[in-house]
Amino acid sequence: MICKSSLVSLVVLWSSLFCGAALAEDSAGSIPEEKLTTLAVQLPATSIEIGGTRLALAAGEYHYNLYLPKGYNDDPQRQFPVLFKMSSVGDAKMEGFEARLKRDKIIFIGLVEAKNGEWPPILANFIAAHDDAMKRFRIAEGFRFATGASGGARASSCFTYLRPGFAGLLFQAAGTGIAGLEAFTRTPTLCAFATFGYTDSNTNEAAQIAGGLPAYTPRRIITFNGGHTGAPEAEMNEAFDFMETWAYTRSPAVEKRKPMYVQRFKDLMELAAGAEGMKKYEFLEAAQAHAKARRLSEDKNLAGDVTIVSMTLKDLAKDEKIVKELAARKAYSDAREIEDTHWYTLVKPDASFRNFLRQAGKKYETIGTQFSGTLYGDKAAERGKWMTAIPDAK
Repeated sequence: MICKSSLVSLVVLWSSLFCGAALAEDSAGSIPEEKLTTLAVQLPATSIEIGGTRLALAAGEYHYNLYLPKGYNDDPQRQFPVLFKMSSVGDAKMEGFEARLKRDKIIFIGLVEAKNGEWPPILANFIAAHDDAMKRFRIAEGFRFATGASGGARASSCFTYLRPGFAGLLFQAAGTGIAGLEAFTRTPTLCAFATFGYTDSNTNEAAQIAGGLPAYTPRRIITFNGGHTGAPEAEMNEAFDFMETWAYTRSPAVEKRKPMYVQRFKDLMELAAGAEGMKKYEFLEAAQAHAKARRLSEDKNLAGDVTIVSMTLKDLAKDEKIVKELAARKAYSDAREIEDTHWYTLVKPDASFRNFLRQAGKKYETIGTQFSGTLYGDKAAERGKWMTAIPDAK
């Protein structure tokens, strides 16, 4: 187990080694916000060591699709998180999480040439795009994420290895590439989230991810109603909730990231102001936990808001509807904890796996009936509906 102080030291070291260019002069001026723009970058011939193999990367022109969130050009000092994505068919776009990227003001970088095939052009496209973007745009160190589905997931496990310091890796429909899980050793503060459709032939790789990750790695591995495909929007939001909470709130604190911590608190306050009921409560709850973890009450400019959050939560907790919502969340979360930590251990034999999900589905149906009309009661009912209908394996 690596101690928190060691993690912080490593984070600071990586910041200086790999991301000093993140604060370089920004060149986004003529690039429109909230619109995908394809950029070209030249990569000189080079070679890399990965997976015990040295690969030659050919010189050439590579491209990436860039999305700058609304407000990027308003404040020349503000930095932003970023998501790198590879599509197994190339020309990666924002499908599946466009709304989330816009809401949380996350820069998006989709690789164009990279697609299923030989490793050198995939890795060359990533290195060209990553290194160019880190020099040109205000990307915050400690808030880089990577994802892809199928071959894109395998490639993302290599991307996070080649450029240490990523905060989160989202596997979709597949496990690792030639770098294995070495990224999590190279960057001990990297968290993992994985999604697999329950009929996906790659579900056995979920157990490989779980068993191969270092003990200190924060992780969550879930299944959904589907096959070999990227995660649906609901599961995608769960992934972002997990990865962003880790990066902003739960990872070892780094003093120079305070502007990002402060911005996160303000964003959660803004989200709470625009929400009602249980969603409002949860945004405020997240803001309170974040403020406590990052000691924001010690900031005289935020102390008043931190107090308001606490008082508002206490008032909301007295509301009968919120009381019921919290009970529903507890029941649903307990059931999900059991499901999420066991389903992938039963993938083989398939009959045991499917039977486990059907039994879990019955539990969700019970929760859905007991807490009908609540946010988590309805989530439970929806999950129970498809799980109880899972057919026997053919």
